[in-house]
Amino acid sequence: MLGVLRWSPDRRVVLGRGQVLGLPVLEARLDPGGRWGGRRLDRAARLLARQGVKRILPLRNFGGQQGLERRGLLPVEPLPLYRAMAGELALAALSQAGKETGRAGIALRGERVDAELARAARLLCPRVRTLIIQVPRGGEQLARKLYWEFGAAVSPEGKADAAVRFSGRRQDGELVLCGSMPELQGLEVKAPGLDLPEELEPLPVLTALWQAGRLELEQLDVTWAQACENW
Repeated sequence: MLGVLRWSPDRRVVLGRGQVLGLPVLEARLDPGGRWGGRRLDRAARLLARQGVKRILPLRNFGGQQGLERRGLLPVEPLPLYRAMAGELALAALSQAGKETGRAGIALRGERVDAELARAARLLCPRVRTLIIQVPRGGEQLARKLYWEFGAAVSPEGKADAAVRFSGRRQDGELVLCGSMPELQGLEVKAPGLDLPEELEPLPVLTALWQAGRLELEQLDVTWAQACENW
């Protein structure tokens, strides 16, 4: 089960069942301020961990995450969602660069073919002019499958107008969907029409909803974050 911290004027730490957009969570309500705020936060983490909570939906602008992690409570990370949407992110990167999809090349790079890379390849193969798969383990086999499935040749080399890194050493200009610091090159994932809790970080909530089967990838859009900031 997921955990959530809720601020409350009550000096005690109180656990209770709750929901985030229909997703069951275990809430820890506490007052984080004052002389004993740190101790209450640590007690909340211990109580959540004892109830089997291992992942937290993180609060916006919360500075106490390291204390939670010391008790084994890790934040929900959006990387799995990014990887599942690798193809959509690559197409958005082309659009942002002003490239026509049918005349552009996209490179998928990594150390081995996995489910996310294969999904992206199948999404992109019939839509781009050139799909470049630079993956030493399983890349040739995937290229053959794509040829038989779509009748389109896949190259191991070529000019890429956008590139997605699934594993291995990152290069400048890539969408990096691996490691502890993904790089989306100014893109972001949103769910139009979904009223997300203002106090929670949005991407972990979207990721948790998707992982629980309460949100489909088709309900998500990829936008350019910098464009939104200029409005």
